Amino acid sequence: MTRSLLVLLSLLAPVGVQSLCISTGIAAEQRRSLRNASGAEIPVGILSGTWPSAPLLSELVSILINEVIGYQAQIDERAAEYGGSPIYGLAGCINFNAPTDKRCGEEETRMHVSTDSWVGGYRPDFKQMHKDFPDIAPEDLGSVGYEGEETMYVSEAVFDAAYSQKGLILAHHKGYNRSHGNAQMFFDSVTEIQVSDLKLCVDSELNNPSRMEPYARFSGDSEGVVSGAAGVVAKCSDGYWWPSPACRDDVAGCIPLITGGNGWRIQALMQWATAYDMPLAVGVAKAWGDYVNLISSKRVLFYWWVPDSTFIQMQPHQVHFPRHNPKEWALGDKKTSLATSDISNMVSADLAAKAPKVRSFMSSVRFSLLEVQDMLLQISMGSSNYDVACKWIQDNEAIWSQWVPVDTNCQEGFGMVDASGHFVENRSDAVACNICSAGTYSKEIKDDGLGKTFQCSLCLPGYSQENTYSTKCEPCARGMVSNKFGSTSCVPCGVGEYQPLQAQQSCLACNQSRTTQLRGATSPQDCVCKMDFIEDMDLQCIACREGVLCPLGSTMSKLLNSSGSTEEPRIQLGYSSEPTAPLDTYRCPDWACPGGMPGACGSGLKGATCGACPEKQFFAEDSGACTPCASEWIVVLLIGVALLVSALAGSYYMLPSKYSATASASFMLSAMGGLTVATFQIFGLVGASLKDMTYSSAFLDFGAFFVLDGKAWGVSCLGTTTATFAM
Repeated sequence: MTRSLLVLLSLLAPVGVQSLCISTGIAAEQRRSLRNASGAEIPVGILSGTWPSAPLLSELVSILINEVIGYQAQIDERAAEYGGSPIYGLAGCINFNAPTDKRCGEEETRMHVSTDSWVGGYRPDFKQMHKDFPDIAPEDLGSVGYEGEETMYVSEAVFDAAYSQKGLILAHHKGYNRSHGNAQMFFDSVTEIQVSDLKLCVDSELNNPSRMEPYARFSGDSEGVVSGAAGVVAKCSDGYWWPSPACRDDVAGCIPLITGGNGWRIQALMQWATAYDMPLAVGVAKAWGDYVNLISSKRVLFYWWVPDSTFIQMQPHQVHFPRHNPKEWALGDKKTSLATSDISNMVSADLAAKAPKVRSFMSSVRFSLLEVQDMLLQISMGSSNYDVACKWIQDNEAIWSQWVPVDTNCQEGFGMVDASGHFVENRSDAVACNICSAGTYSKEIKDDGLGKTFQCSLCLPGYSQENTYSTKCEPCARGMVSNKFGSTSCVPCGVGEYQPLQAQQSCLACNQSRTTQLRGATSPQDCVCKMDFIEDMDLQCIACREGVLCPLGSTMSKLLNSSGSTEEPRIQLGYSSEPTAPLDTYRCPDWACPGGMPGACGSGLKGATCGACPEKQFFAEDSGACTPCASEWIVVLLIGVALLVSALAGSYYMLPSKYSATASASFMLSAMGGLTVATFQIFGLVGASLKDMTYSSAFLDFGAFFVLDGKAWGVSCLGTTTATFAM
């Protein structure tokens, strides 16, 4: 029954009744639909390709999804124009056939299924799509059951004639070697082919140095090429044909080998002819029509691929060469067979969630190359894609029925659920499958005779899974833990904890005087001394002393090399210590003790308390540096000596005199004066020891006068710098 007749019957049928390919198929009104992001019902969109096998298999899959799986399915009016298009079409890219600016990620996809997708030649594109758009990149469900093949072909008519008349087997390259027979007699001569149907060599890949240079290098055929201005190019006999070494002396005796495009697989064809001593002349058809006409009307060898229906009525035979060697091809040596091309079933990223049964069905769809070629032969003889697909379905229920999933035969990434949608472990409790949620993974269970299935199991403590549709739980990384079943993420160890191992449920605590600087520590070495503690040379945390500032993570080595940063341990302003005992601090004036690393003093000062300048220098506060002494100290010294001599002489004359009666009164006055001076000296010493006491600084500075501080007297090199031990 033709498709047109089916359409006519559907028009004559009662309203609501639609003709089915399968007599027991699910009627249209009973089929389910998908729902888009806005909740509207949409059919399962099928993206077909423009190559002959794609519309055929798309029609076949559409019938089965509609009538057996029970979902509304529709072949999209737009078609993939090249093998990589489904990668972008199933992702919802608006311009999925365009070479650039495909406009991906702007719209929700309305195409969900693609069969006979030649994705094998576009693996880099597929990987890049998953990198750029991981949420919408399609899923490759694996082989459609066969691989794409391309090689040299010979028509069945020529093949049969050579075998029946001369016993030559032209399905193997050895059948063309002149030492085994004269295969040329079964082919037309190159002189019988109009050169007007061919491209000039200079207009094809025969004039491409990137193809011809490796040919010459690996074949050793230096006479088959010439060096041009752009590099090495093929040496054609008449501008149209390139003859192989086996017939170069008699081009008229060469077997014509036709390829198309701009010279499809030209280097491989040339290397085969040379490597296996085949007397061939390679020509490139001018256009697609010329390519088809020459191969259909002339007895020639030709380049072709399957599955394809173009020359299927000729029932051509492949010419076999040694098995493909990928290493040699990677180097540019193409004397072995061409690699086969992966042809896959692909689905959109959202189909698993929207229609898991459709996805499961598509993952099982398989055909053989012979089946596809046989169906293409029927189409080439006038049958429609629908008629051929429907006939195959009616004749092969035993095959496609195995593709239809049992409702509880869950695919990897899914698990069995009960009528309430809860995950279950036993098939007896299950009614359907659903995608595994975050915190679970899809686990295969023992086949009970109904087929393989999966259950969604909770992740164990120490593991997590943040994604849906997962097949395993990920172990918590070092420094991370999970302490419950079904975790969707691991949590980092808190401050003061660490975990050096993977897949752990709890963290380890640092000892009492230590903590960590950040969450998620992975090693006990990450445990550092707490604030106000410092790690000594024995790696013990000890309390810091007065005058030493110890932030988190302080160590003695950091203190000894401190830059003064607030993130490093350091001596506080107004304190000093020596490198040999960095925690034994001395209290001293700010101008003398700037802090920082142990042993650091104000400019030019030295000593444990930063109280000494080099000899003949004093610390000048106005300049903040040690300064050479002035000569005025000599005058002061002379005055002091004179006063001392005068005092001694006066005492000598007064003691034995009549004035001795007044000695008691003089003594009392002297004692009172001495106590007063001593009191002011105490205040002077206190002033030298204290800082930041502005309310009494003038009074204390006056006390410095009585401790003979040269600075108070305005005389350099007589002052002292005092400090108190501040342990």
